[in-house]
Amino acid sequence: MRDAESVRRIEDEIEISRRLFRQRADDPRRGARGQEPHQRHRAAPAVLQNKLQQDDPDTRRHMDIIGNEIHRLDRVVQILVDFTRPRDLRLEDVDLRDILESVSVLAAPDAARHRVRVVLELPKREAMNHDPPNKKAPKKDEALMVRVDSDLMKQAILNLVLNGMQSMSAGGTLTLKARRDDEMILAEVQDQGCGIPPEAQEKIFELYFTTKGDKGGSGIGLAQTYQIMQWHYGSVEFDSIVGAGTTFRLRLPAVVAKPDRQAEMTV
Repeated sequence: MRDAESVRRIEDEIEISRRLFRQRADDPRRGARGQEPHQRHRAAPAVLQNKLQQDDPDTRRHMDIIGNEIHRLDRVVQILVDFTRPRDLRLEDVDLRDILESVSVLAAPDAARHRVRVVLELPKREAMNHDPPNKKAPKKDEALMVRVDSDLMKQAILNLVLNGMQSMSAGGTLTLKARRDDEMILAEVQDQGCGIPPEAQEKIFELYFTTKGDKGGSGIGLAQTYQIMQWHYGSVEFDSIVGAGTTFRLRLPAVVAKPDRQAEMTV
């Protein structure tokens, strides 16, 4: 049972990496950004298995486990390299709502498997105003613009989303929110999971620390999210109640809106 759980968890992580990689490759603004970390040694277990030429189920099962462990170790090594080397951030001005919507799509298969409903509570997009000219127009909706590396920010939020889903053994609702908070943009990931024990709350952002025990967990995701937020001059904090759930809050500096050119010309 532990072997099966381990294999399933590792396969989940690989599939998420594939989705992110495909999304980057499909983006016309970006060139290829290198191979997926787990691709470099993909051929090794396949070659070994072909050489064995055996149909024994136990042999194949162990070969599958070995292959998945190679993928996992390669991913861990790549993440460790990312933790120690300077990052070349590909910064761009993006609406945080777009990132949250993209994360919800990436996480959809995992949500279905964990019986979790993902809810987006985001400011509405600006719509055309069809009111009469003499009627005062409503306040214009303000985009939640931040300057970030979109790929890294998706990963930071996705880590929190997947962590929340895994904590919800009985299913439930996971909510993604975003709004402006003075000069900052605030995003929230709220789950209905088991919560974080008080004695573990000071350690959850430490590399390799995990509360999952025998259920798996690399102890990398939350540490990675913390570091990505630091790279963007942001912050991440949380509130958690055991048995009720956890809410993570991410704060990023808002992009200062450029003054309207027509307004500048008006005296």
